[in-house]
Amino acid sequence: MKKFLIPFSVIIMIGLSLGYLIMSTSDIPIGTYILNNSNNEVISPYVELKENNEFLFMYSTVSSYLPIGTYKIKDDILTLATRDKKNTYVFKIENGSLVFQADLSSEIPQYNGWNSVIDGDIFIYTEKQ
Repeated sequence: MKKFLIPFSVIIMIGLSLGYLIMSTSDIPIGTYILNNSNNEVISPYVELKENNEFLFMYSTVSSYLPIGTYKIKDDILTLATRDKKNTYVFKIENGSLVFQADLSSEIPQYNGWNSVIDGDIFIYTEKQ
């Protein structure tokens, strides 16, 4: 019985360790992620991840379009898909922050000749107050 118990325990520990590693690289907290160093907006662009895998992505205060929908996480990639099925926005998860991937995302319009969100922009998690 002891010969069976030790290898079984080792397999369980390895499985739990791998599960933790997978979860820690792709699991991020729900809440608000604000664009780091946003200087052109009154309200900085942000991504809000909500319960039930829902999101809100406010990329510009002058836009009449407010992307809302559902999100999924696979490996270290966060994909936001709008309810109207017209737009998809992709972020790489790095150190608990979201890095915008413009080449994999729907186009974000320019406003008054400037881009509110560009490739590589970093959105930082903000604790709820």
